[in-house]
Amino acid sequence: MINRQFHKSIISYKNLTMRTKLHLLTILLGSCLQIFAQTPVKLSSGQFGFAEGPVWDRDDKIYFSDIQTRKVEIYSITDNTFSTAYTATGRTNGLMFDKDMNLIVCEFQRGEVTEKTTTGVLLETYANGFTNPNDLCIDKEGGIYVSTPNTKEIYYISPEPNRTKTLIDNTLNFPNGVIISNDGKTLIVSDSQSYDIYKFDINPSTGLISNKSVFATLTDYDNTDTRSLADGMAIDTNGNLYVTAKKSLQIFDASGTKINSIAFDENITNCTFGGSDLSTLFVTAPNDFYKIDFTGVTGFQHPFDLPESSLSLDKNEKYSFNIFPNPSADHIVNIEVGNTEIDEIILYNNLGAKIGSYNFERFNNSIKVDLGTNLKSNIYILTLTTKDGSAVHNKIVLK
Repeated sequence: MINRQFHKSIISYKNLTMRTKLHLLTILLGSCLQIFAQTPVKLSSGQFGFAEGPVWDRDDKIYFSDIQTRKVEIYSITDNTFSTAYTATGRTNGLMFDKDMNLIVCEFQRGEVTEKTTTGVLLETYANGFTNPNDLCIDKEGGIYVSTPNTKEIYYISPEPNRTKTLIDNTLNFPNGVIISNDGKTLIVSDSQSYDIYKFDINPSTGLISNKSVFATLTDYDNTDTRSLADGMAIDTNGNLYVTAKKSLQIFDASGTKINSIAFDENITNCTFGGSDLSTLFVTAPNDFYKIDFTGVTGFQHPFDLPESSLSLDKNEKYSFNIFPNPSADHIVNIEVGNTEIDEIILYNNLGAKIGSYNFERFNNSIKVDLGTNLKSNIYILTLTTKDGSAVHNKIVLK
């Protein structure tokens, strides 16, 4: 779909000089090629019963549920192959990785949310008594938002050590996909029976939500069903929201304005960004598994990419920067800095010993830092010093 800015540019094209026309034509053709390049690529052959809940393992694999066959499956990005992680006798649905790289699982049939290894070994049951827990997302503190569409409910499971289960909303007709905005302040929820996508303010102290409002409205490209069938969602570092709805992936910017829509030949159920540069969106459908390559887009993963709290003793710092990807597989990190002018970047090891200062490149609201390949895999501390003398410290992981 060509967006409105593209349309306006074509209207005013005849009023420009020849040199400007040639320059603009180059830009427009590039934008058009990028739009048409965003074509779903089917990676499977219809072998799944009902695929759902994809999540990237921060390395090479996408884990996802096959609800009908009671299995958690794996797609290898490098090998382009599928395999089974484990058999899920109680049927699983939504999946997420926690900070320890264990799976947090919606046990759809058992009515539980559990923590399991990637081979299916049960580590802990976080909460039970749900009616068909469907999808989930994790906040920076380890709290978990869970949707149960059949009872019109959204729950919050508080972080350790309490793990208290609290009903936080029951006002939507069929709350389905749940995701946290990339500043950690907003919970976004799709409603399968409505064409509206809703948002709630998150109380950072309690995890509770309030101030429900409409974030965006979906378009019906397939009128065979009066419902939107909106399902799972993903988000990128610019705050753009990707929503699976019937035979379309609909994309909205951070203000809720639709900026693109990509058609599929079948209904799709969920999506997640993955791969070393997080520019590929992996999409599940009931029987199949797809990918879409988005040039110039960086996906956002929860809770890893939510802004780190400062590691310094100064609680009055006015800056907070998001680093992605984190962990980094190629030792290149990107940092969202907005309009803030950065003066110096220093890397320390996890004991606080200075390793050195690093040059950086700026691209719009982000900067890119190449830490080189000589550093071993470990946890480090990256310090950003701004032009006004403030210093912000962030943990990074190099793989």
